[in-house]
Amino acid sequence: MNNSIFEISYPDTFAAITVIWILLRVFFWVKNRKLDIRREVRLLSVYICIVVIVRIVYFPMELKDGHIDTLILDTNRIFPFWVNFTPIVHMFDIYDGWLINIIGNIAMFIPVGVCWPFCFKKLDKGWKAVLAGGGFSLFIEITQLVFYQRCSDIDDLIMNATGVLIGTVIYFAVRNRWHGETKVVNKNIVWAILSFLLALLTIRIMLQQNKDMSLSKLMNIIASSDKLFFIVGAVAAALYVWFEGVAIRSILKYAGFEKGMFKGLVYSTSDVYFSAITPSATGGQPASAYFMMRDGIPGGMTTATLVLNLMMYTVSIVVLGVIAIFICPGAFMEFGRISKILIFVGFIALSILSMIFFVLLKKEEIIFSPLSKIVVFLYNKGMIKEKDKKLAHIEKTAGDYKACSEMISGKKRILFSAFIWNFLQRGSQLLVPMFIYRSLGGETGKMATVFSKQCLITIGYNFIPIPGGMGISDYLMIDGFNRVMGEQMAYSVELISRGITFYICVTISGIITLIGYMIGRNRK
Repeated sequence: MNNSIFEISYPDTFAAITVIWILLRVFFWVKNRKLDIRREVRLLSVYICIVVIVRIVYFPMELKDGHIDTLILDTNRIFPFWVNFTPIVHMFDIYDGWLINIIGNIAMFIPVGVCWPFCFKKLDKGWKAVLAGGGFSLFIEITQLVFYQRCSDIDDLIMNATGVLIGTVIYFAVRNRWHGETKVVNKNIVWAILSFLLALLTIRIMLQQNKDMSLSKLMNIIASSDKLFFIVGAVAAALYVWFEGVAIRSILKYAGFEKGMFKGLVYSTSDVYFSAITPSATGGQPASAYFMMRDGIPGGMTTATLVLNLMMYTVSIVVLGVIAIFICPGAFMEFGRISKILIFVGFIALSILSMIFFVLLKKEEIIFSPLSKIVVFLYNKGMIKEKDKKLAHIEKTAGDYKACSEMISGKKRILFSAFIWNFLQRGSQLLVPMFIYRSLGGETGKMATVFSKQCLITIGYNFIPIPGGMGISDYLMIDGFNRVMGEQMAYSVELISRGITFYICVTISGIITLIGYMIGRNRK
């Protein structure tokens, strides 16, 4: 055999891992001067994870003559490295068994998320366990660089880390219940995982509907796009997040609680991120409220501010829909029957929601009276203590809410300011498909039509909670854009716009929210 070629068999690799493991354990026994049998038994789960993952990752799954085929190390073929740095793109169209690949890469690392925090005391937090498991996956991807038969893939790293995350959620959920904790732990993380998988499934379905489209082809389309309009579209998506923070800050400023730009941004990103990862978008407003109250804003003032902002957010969607009809009167009639029904129902639902928010702003007892009754009920059932203290807190919060509501009602300037900023927020997001369409070579004369249709599309899905709204949005965009730009461009515009306005925005919002949380915690 050529001296530059080395064959590595799995039995030899297994033996090497086993010897190294034993030597390490003996070293720690001698160092600690004791042998904890129970701990060693637990650590065997880590050893098993390692040998199983090494078998699956490095060696072919198909047997050769009834044996596991060898791994070839050819020093003459190490360079150039075979690496994929582009996430998601090749997840579907390189492998025939794309679903097996995704499930396998995720499932393979779930035991890591369970076993590692179980065995190592320093991994006492979920993020530490995920970081450690992700580091193990990164180590595997790096070591594959020297084998020309193997590809170091960012997709594998993402899916492996997702598997670690799932395992970590399972472990800490079981551990906390075992110790009698009643707090629901990592619920949002579970939903984030489901949202991620749903996003992958949605992309796959969209690509299946258009057989001429693939993610790699989509990336080529983006690469050949008009960069000026593409960048403007991306900036418009970022302004969607920014303007919400400005809207909240404007309300707080009139209420006497002036906050800096970064804090306003965190109020916005926490809403965007937790709305995306919680069932029916229920986590957005509470997340914003948490950061606002942490910054010293009273609970009643926080609630009134968020109700007003949500009301203006909803009103702005309706107003933009009306404007769309004036800009392009025939836009609505170009939708299919189901889309027309969704848009019509959405217009009515959002109008009713706007009125409900207005009533809530005027009648604080609608919010706080039921809360007081719930406290009394739970106290009578022996489920809570200190009834009077809790009722007093609710009464104080209701007072703050009423004071803020009366102040807002007496100053039309506050209402106008909140509306304008929310109008700009929604408008900036709705402009994204229009700019993406133009960047892909769309006609300038049809840009207004694309914007008008996107306004109506938003009315058609915005009253439906996430994740259902995501699927409805995709359906409406394809149905509406098909008649303006053709099927293939419609799919391209939909996928790119969705990627920018939702997936990328949510990811960046999560990072900013985490930074804001860490900064606030360090200041305590």
